[in-house]
Amino acid sequence: AVLHRDSLLFVYSLEFSAMANFLKVLVKNARNLKDADAAFGGKTDAYVRMRILDADGKTVAGPKETSVKDEGGANPVFNEEFLFKDLETPGSYTLKVTVLDKDSLVGLDVLAADDKLGSATLDLGTLNNTEDMVDEELMIADGWFSDSTVNIAVSTGGGWGN
Repeated sequence: AVLHRDSLLFVYSLEFSAMANFLKVLVKNARNLKDADAAFGGKTDAYVRMRILDADGKTVAGPKETSVKDEGGANPVFNEEFLFKDLETPGSYTLKVTVLDKDSLVGLDVLAADDKLGSATLDLGTLNNTEDMVDEELMIADGWFSDSTVNIAVSTGGGWGN
């Protein structure tokens, strides 16, 4: 089989457009997290879980998780970067960010469920088309405190957005 120059350009174009639909997320830190472990002593062992949802709330990418910040307390620092690739229609999706507290009972993680400290969403349809990392401070709705936040930076890589 012989591929013509036009065929090669078409194949390249398809591969480039698929790669262009990605979202880069830098999870920076969280602030003012509640201490779910207060009754048992110890500080919050926070981590962040992210997933991308479609309009029906179904997961289309992820979940992806940061490392657990053992004894990280109310203001853990993560500075971890993630890449969500091959997003079909990213402008119609939502990034859901959940902050959790890793629980263990007598050192055995399997015996205790992790506490959800709160979650927030970011409408990807509001993002600008830029290669730059853009800071976003998300208010975590946890039912207790309204001043808990998670700080991230996002980039569409200049492949999509407003």
